[in-house]
Amino acid sequence: MRLIAILTCFLSVLLMPSGFGQDYTMTVEEHAVDGIPGLTTYRFYMDLVNADDYVSSAFGNENHPLLISTANGFYNDQFATGGSADGINPLVFGIVPTLAFDSWFTLGIESAPAAGYSSISAVESNLQPWINCFTAGSSIDGQDVDISNEIGGAWYIVPGPLNGLPDANMRVLLAQITSDSPPSGTINVQIFPNGDGDRRFGFNYSGAGVYSGFCIETADFPCDEVSVPGCTNVTACNYDAAATIEDDSCVFADGNCEVCNEEGGVSIQDADGDGVCDADEVVGCQDDTACNFNEAATDAGDCVF
Repeated sequence: MRLIAILTCFLSVLLMPSGFGQDYTMTVEEHAVDGIPGLTTYRFYMDLVNADDYVSSAFGNENHPLLISTANGFYNDQFATGGSADGINPLVFGIVPTLAFDSWFTLGIESAPAAGYSSISAVESNLQPWINCFTAGSSIDGQDVDISNEIGGAWYIVPGPLNGLPDANMRVLLAQITSDSPPSGTINVQIFPNGDGDRRFGFNYSGAGVYSGFCIETADFPCDEVSVPGCTNVTACNYDAAATIEDDSCVFADGNCEVCNEEGGVSIQDADGDGVCDADEVVGCQDDTACNFNEAATDAGDCVF
């Protein structure tokens, strides 16, 4: 059984809310600039509608990938403990000011939990680890957080603690990322509107902003809106902003020889049209009677006779 299905078994309740929840959004905002020189700290918030709405998890799987991507990785502080906000102690900021800009995942807390709040639990696939992306010195320190295989993964709390309820600004903190470029990707969130009825929304984002979500269909709780199938992954060549249901049609470029084209497909980077990827071109003498003939050359260069 898939990991997310197991989580849903104990995170779900039996009542279904009446509306799709168009007012639910996700905000990515700049929290600090140059806290770490040259880097910007971003915070992710789930924007809620009702005072008793409850956020229980952020998750990803093969049908609904979760992605936090940055151009050059993100910052993890060596004095943080673990990958979640649990490992942050504000009392030492005066001694270790860089700790305040550590990257972490969370639900509703920005440091070790106080009374009434809980620590953040996390699960991952052995085939697709992501938790140590938030751990300084690990083999995947600062790499993209990609939760997209069959087993899936999540960070979550069992409903009950105060973490999942909205703060004074009607939102719940989801993560903090410090990087030299704006993060982009997709965050999927499980919500209990008015404390009842498991609903799930996905949010495609790119940099700071307020983002509308798309409904994630489940067998027990179908979306109340008209379903629009299409590619919902913002990093895909054929991303469709109007799509509300992922139909597994996403097409991706490899970022080396392949690039997205205007038609939403993939093209090879080949400026001279010779069928060789620009990154693989070799300039050299192609005349086999020359002293400096280069049989590996794909583009003509100077010859010496």
